[in-house]
Formats: sequence, structure tokens, C-alpha cells
Amino acid sequence: LNAMVRSTLMPNARSFTAVIDAHAKAGDVAGAEAWLERLSCYDLEKPDVVAFTAVLDASARLGDAGAGKNWMAKLLEAGLSPDQVTYNALIDGCVRAGDLAAATGWFETMSSATLTPSAVSYN
Repeated sequence: LNAMVRSTLMPNARSFTAVIDAHAKAGDVAGAEAWLERLSCYDLEKPDVVAFTAVLDASARLGDAGAGKNWMAKLLEAGLSPDQVTYNALIDGCVRAGDLAAATGWFETMSSATLTPSAVSYN
């Protein structure tokens, strides 16, 4: 993205989301969070559910259920609706942290939001 800006090409929200997701998949939660914050600083469309879910998932993979819950709160504050992937990441983070009660709670919240749990939800 820095190269795009230097060459006077303006990145869009999808460009940022790709970088956020790359950091998240590499386990670099701080990098994913930083790029999400940078996206908010640009005069672009707002971060979408995919961008928030990427950061939430990165936290979940490290078993940081608290950070996952914080990112879910930020997603909701942004006026976005979590999808099945978002809930699955949050459930996974709670399980990795050993918080089965919270995992069950998020599973029930997903179900009450009329989202159908998938095989991933049950694993």
C-alpha cells in the first residue's frame, strides 16, 4: 500500500483489507490492528465486516478471547452485522482460551441472530 501511495495510486478499502488479512493470517495481530486503524484515517469507505473479522480471527487464533470480544464490540459500534465467519472466529477464540461458557454463549447468539451454524461452528 505504501508503494501505491508513493506512485499516486490511492488504495481502496479492499486493498487495506487484503493487507489486514495477510497480517492476521501470519499471526501479526498488532500489524493487522495497525492497518485497520490506518484504513480509518483515509477518506475511504469504512472498514467492513471482513476487515474486522480478520483482526478478530487473528486474536482468536492466539487464544485471546478478550481481544476477540473487544473487536466484536468495535464491529457492532461501527454499525456492522457480524456474519457466520465472525461468530465462528469468536467461538474458536473462546475455545482456545478454555472459556467454554463464552463459546456456548456466542454460539447461541449466532443462532438467535438467524445465522445457521456450520460444521466449523460445531468444531
